[in-house]
Amino acid sequence: MPSRTFTSPADARSQWISYLPFISKGMRSSCTPEHTVIETLDGKQIRIEKIPALPLTVITVESPWDDLNLAYFSGYAMWNYLNTTFHLWATRIQGGRNPGLEECGETRRRLRVIFPDYIATHCSEQIFHVNGDA
Repeated sequence: MPSRTFTSPADARSQWISYLPFISKGMRSSCTPEHTVIETLDGKQIRIEKIPALPLTVITVESPWDDLNLAYFSGYAMWNYLNTTFHLWATRIQGGRNPGLEECGETRRRLRVIFPDYIATHCSEQIFHVNGDA
């Protein structure tokens, strides 16, 4: 079986991520909070959107999604998942500790984080749960 190469470069310092391949062979996505691009590997832009997406509060199950919506959502979500540890240490992230949560016989610590406007995320205020082993 031939091997498939999947590359997803991301920038840890600024919110940028790219998927390769995206949609089809020879295509890639590029996503920042300011724009989403679908392009060929040689840089020819196929589709670009300067204001990437409606706020997710306006999107419903019935809302039509296209390839740009997929690139934007998966891009900012994956970038956030890959960089969560860095977010939590960033001095510009606001937040604080919340009371612990008892669940299944163990106490989980909770950290409330408020992301600044310049970080695209589906929810600007999030609570992270950490078990006692961390």
